[in-house]
Amino acid sequence: MAFLFVTLQPVKGAYRFNESFDNFNPAGFRTKIPNKNTSVRDGALWTRGKSGGKYPPMVYLDVEGGDLEISFRYRHLQKGGWLWFFVDGDDGFGSVDHMLRVKLLRTGVQLQIDAHSLDPNHPERQNNGRPADKVSGAYRLNRRFPPEKVDLSGNIWRTVRLIFKGETVTVSIDGKTLSKNLKHTCFNATKRKLLWMQNGGEKGIEIDDIRIQETETAPRWTLFDSGVTNSIRGIGAVAANVCWFGTKSGVARTIDGGKNWRFTRIGGEKLDFRDLHPFDARRCLAMSAGTGGASRIYLTQDGGVTWQLVHQNNETQGLFNVFAFRDRDSGILAGDAVGGRLFLLATRDGGETWQRLAEHTAPQMDREEHAFAASGTHLTVNKTGHIWVGSGGKVARIFHSPDWGKSWETFETPMIAGQPSTGIFSIAFDGANGMAVGGDYKKESGIGNNAIRSRDGGRTWRLVSGEEAPFPFRSCVGFIDRNTLIAVGPSGSDLSVDGGTTWRAFPGNEGFHTFSAVADAVWAAGANGRVGRMHLGGGIK
Repeated sequence: MAFLFVTLQPVKGAYRFNESFDNFNPAGFRTKIPNKNTSVRDGALWTRGKSGGKYPPMVYLDVEGGDLEISFRYRHLQKGGWLWFFVDGDDGFGSVDHMLRVKLLRTGVQLQIDAHSLDPNHPERQNNGRPADKVSGAYRLNRRFPPEKVDLSGNIWRTVRLIFKGETVTVSIDGKTLSKNLKHTCFNATKRKLLWMQNGGEKGIEIDDIRIQETETAPRWTLFDSGVTNSIRGIGAVAANVCWFGTKSGVARTIDGGKNWRFTRIGGEKLDFRDLHPFDARRCLAMSAGTGGASRIYLTQDGGVTWQLVHQNNETQGLFNVFAFRDRDSGILAGDAVGGRLFLLATRDGGETWQRLAEHTAPQMDREEHAFAASGTHLTVNKTGHIWVGSGGKVARIFHSPDWGKSWETFETPMIAGQPSTGIFSIAFDGANGMAVGGDYKKESGIGNNAIRSRDGGRTWRLVSGEEAPFPFRSCVGFIDRNTLIAVGPSGSDLSVDGGTTWRAFPGNEGFHTFSAVADAVWAAGANGRVGRMHLGGGIK
């Protein structure tokens, strides 16, 4: 059995604790280190054996704070075993007990919320006959979630991060391996203790880089001088330091994080580039929106120095609105109705050639129904071939194809409609979970019936309204991960960390028309040449 007790000294100002075990000072630890099971070696805490008996912790750390960001690294040194991490806090009735358990198995992660109640017959009461707490008289409640299947079999360093913010906590491993948001009123309580229990065997487990700090507030946008003053409605992020945008008469690119932009004029002064699809820092497609021949697609393969016209609209009344790609080769373009049907083009070679798609089978559109080339996002696709297109005007509907345009179905929505300026401006999906935003672009501050969500792949939609979505007209929405979304519009930007159910505004009043997210960065663009970037990090989770 291995025991380690740690006491943190009070810190004036923001709460913060770091232990990297490089210059280890054992004075603050309750347990003598080294001991027969635990020592510091090679810049890490090493401990062996198995926590057992009456659940003694491997590591026991006193903390104090409400909204905390907690992270550490660990790795196994032999096959099998597990690591179990606990967060304890005020139980709401005068005592301290578990509030969250994260069991790190080799095949996945088991999460459990432990709340408390004075009701001995509560349906979630721990079922092992555990008596009420002697101090508070409260009973422990268990809410255990199905295991998240994650491959943690390798004996490599893993980073575990928990970010508490109000009633929510985000649990992540290696940033991408697992990201899970939980919500419970118990998470509002003050956190008091952290516990690590383990089964590391004779070779043991190593723990390193224990870091605790107050959770950062929502990140802010950093604005850049784009070098243009026109409105920007097309943007494509490649990396935190590489981004493209389109505006009237041309396209610009940065490769130094927004410090400098190289602008290239393309095709004439009257072209308005409303959507972009960058493949990397050198290859990018740019789409101009305009009636008839003003709708075009250009391709660069040398970082924007030269551009080749690869497709020009030959429909006199046609208008390109948006395009999207399911992979590097296959893309879809949607435009206003031609012959009463949604206009569609498809490419199979990365945008070098385009062909008409579903000319006689695409969804029929009302004579006063159209789409908005406002952000390059009223069309979205996924890797399996699903397509969703939003419309506006007289009606606001969703057109859906499950097979890359071979067949279509049309779904009604409760989005505001009825005027040429109203409808769906942006749509996004993560699996079956969908979110769409819009409103009336002539009433940018108007609130009501302008955010909808779906949980069944877009078949049915419900309004997100009232206190759940207190934002006005929004022109772009997108998933950052399966729980986190951002929405932007001319008057501001908003964040959801629960799949679009509830939203909160970002600090400041920076407004944008569109955004594009990649890795840990979000690039956004709007009126008067405004370009901004936000680093996600842990602050938004």
